[in-house]
Amino acid sequence: MSNGSDAERLGEINKLNQAIAEREPLRRAAQADLASAKKTATGRQNAVKIIEGQTAALGAEVHGRYHTVYLNGKSLDRGTAQIGNELLRFNGWYGHIEVLLSSINSFELGNSKLPPRAGVPFLDRVWPGTPRAATTLLLTIHEKNEGRTNLVVLADLNHSTELQVKIEERIAKLGEVASRRSELNSQREEALAALAEATEATKQASAHVAAVEAEIAPYQTQRDTLIKQQDQLNRLREAKARADLETAKKAGKGK
Repeated sequence: MSNGSDAERLGEINKLNQAIAEREPLRRAAQADLASAKKTATGRQNAVKIIEGQTAALGAEVHGRYHTVYLNGKSLDRGTAQIGNELLRFNGWYGHIEVLLSSINSFELGNSKLPPRAGVPFLDRVWPGTPRAATTLLLTIHEKNEGRTNLVVLADLNHSTELQVKIEERIAKLGEVASRRSELNSQREEALAALAEATEATKQASAHVAAVEAEIAPYQTQRDTLIKQQDQLNRLREAKARADLETAKKAGKGK
């Protein structure tokens, strides 16, 4: 505990408070800069998410759904064919396939006669239903990576011609889709660069706040220590005064 007088101690506390107050504008300015940097970083992060959402939507957009049966070798799988911007997707009971529209070389329409529950697990064996006349769409696919040609067969269609037209329409727009995807990719790269810049600015602003706080901290520690010392002295004096008063009272009663 400091041996200085109360006046000296209180004077030192006032000097420390003044030193802290002189540096307070620096702290507030640093904190404001940090808040602004965080706000900018959040805005740029949201911009990246928006672009990524638009890119995801481009890939997920559906221009038509058709109930069909996919012939996978000797197996049948009933499900739904969906036409997207870049892909023809089939989702069935047993699995799914994706066909790049750009890999479709030719179409051929045919006929099919399958039970209504063909390709449905269990039901296709115990309760297949009466075979019905429908159409089939045969797609010739050129697998560029594998260097070979495959055949995709979609049977039991009610609207095979419409499906073919829809696929042809989307193939004709592949250039537009590719251009839009390229544009979004460029925007994302720019947004990511801006986000990285904002993230770095936030780190620097945070470091500046820490530096200002580190400069102020010793003054606060010294001040708080002196205040604690003064409080302890005051409590000791009050305790001594109470003890002296109690002693005086006892001495008066003894006379």
